[in-house]
Amino acid sequence: MVLLGDAAAIDPGAFPFSREVREYLLLLVQLLGAVAWPIAVTVILYFFRDVIARALGRNRDLVVNVAGVEIRLSAGEAKDALQEVFAEIDTVIAEQLTDEERQLFLRILESRRTVEVNRLLPGFARDTPEHQWLRALRGAYFIRPAEGGPWRRDKHVEVTTLGRLVGKFKRDALINLEPSGAAS
Repeated sequence: MVLLGDAAAIDPGAFPFSREVREYLLLLVQLLGAVAWPIAVTVILYFFRDVIARALGRNRDLVVNVAGVEIRLSAGEAKDALQEVFAEIDTVIAEQLTDEERQLFLRILESRRTVEVNRLLPGFARDTPEHQWLRALRGAYFIRPAEGGPWRRDKHVEVTTLGRLVGKFKRDALINLEPSGAAS
């Protein structure tokens, strides 16, 4: 006897009922077949509701340790904080960096490793526009000299954590910006 299979596979002679009753029974079998999965999922969710609730409850707060201080944020607070940070990054990119500085930062990101200033900017010298570009990107906390100290030809450009986040999440803002008149 087929309970939840194809209705056409049921032998009409298997039921000693009228044709009309057989059709209603076949419709009932089809209906049961259609609702079996949702009912099964609902029953499983019901039996595991406590486990699911505990798992979801654990993940409602974001806990971050920064410099030995634990910061606990709800999902909404974390979302709001990240939106504010990214809005500030958009402002820095759009209003504080020149086109040349944005293009230089993109070149630095594409190098995927620390690169020597002289290789990045051949003929680099202090108190030139190229020096100002590096200073502006350092002032935005996107890069820094890997060795510390002032920019020199032999220093290596290191992308900061903030710079990597900008490269990952805000690359389009660096590329698709109208020319600006921002000063370094």
